[in-house]
Amino acid sequence: MNMDHALPRYEIVNTKGFKQLPRAVRDEILNDPRNYQPMVKPANCSKGCKVEGLDGGWESWNGKPVSAEYKKYLREKQDEFRAIVTERIRDYQASARGE
Repeated sequence: MNMDHALPRYEIVNTKGFKQLPRAVRDEILNDPRNYQPMVKPANCSKGCKVEGLDGGWESWNGKPVSAEYKKYLREKQDEFRAIVTERIRDYQASARGE
């Protein structure tokens, strides 16, 4: 069993303001357990860096369509973690400005 980033690292790293965070904060975000989900390795490789709601997301695995229920779950999990990333960036920027 592999651990998959629900919201792909690529998407996190390309969030506006992420690259300006100190390395320790970036590492905390990238390794946040709230963004992990267990997944068998072949499925993880198939999913790749797909994000639900963008370009159709993860469409098929093992020759079958990914279930609509799972796609809904994944989109919600990705949206939740994207909000966490955005909030961490905002909080860091505010603290850097002394707010």
